Amino acid sequence: MNKIKHISGVIITAIVFGVMTHFAAAQTATPVPVVLPTEVLTVTNADGYRTQTMPDIGTVEYPLAFYSVWNGVPGGTSRDNEIYFPGVITIRPNDSVIYGVQFDTAYQIRIAMSEATGELDSSMLGNGPLMQYEADAFDAGDVMQISLNDIPALRIDNLPVGPMGMVTSHIVAIVDARMIEILVEPVAEVGGTAINGLEIVDQIIGSIVLEHYQ
Repeated sequence: MNKIKHISGVIITAIVFGVMTHFAAAQTATPVPVVLPTEVLTVTNADGYRTQTMPDIGTVEYPLAFYSVWNGVPGGTSRDNEIYFPGVITIRPNDSVIYGVQFDTAYQIRIAMSEATGELDSSMLGNGPLMQYEADAFDAGDVMQISLNDIPALRIDNLPVGPMGMVTSHIVAIVDARMIEILVEPVAEVGGTAINGLEIVDQIIGSIVLEHYQ
């Protein structure tokens, strides 16, 4: 009787082990894909530029060899709660740019959307949630009227403000009662001569297409 019980125990153990091994193998062979809820559409063209969708804002193109996009980065101000989803979109130079030898200066671009409190005018410069500064930080005559792919915008350059000590460009536009802010800030003096960092930045800004929300 004891011998029969022993044999039965061995058989049951073998069956359980086999089932567990098969289940483990199946789990290893078919991993569950992870999908991030904030993932956005990206398309890379033949020139190495990626077109990235910015939810409720529009699209932007940037060179993969030089830049990466970070979504939902905090703006770093006391008014972060005023920034709409998806938060601050930061187009930041790759380490190969910052620690490389080609660029003269490495710049980052930050884009954010918030509620527009009025019509487009220079009083919006320095009063948005992404960057605040006093009106005397610039001369009204230095404000430029530009177009972001047919959307009117205002731009001011070379402001001695911000956490970096300098804002290279601050751009504001209004689309359907939403204010879009674009900040260009230096992040590293690289010292190279082969690539003008501002030329790359202007290409990226020139690619921005803002979408109508309503």
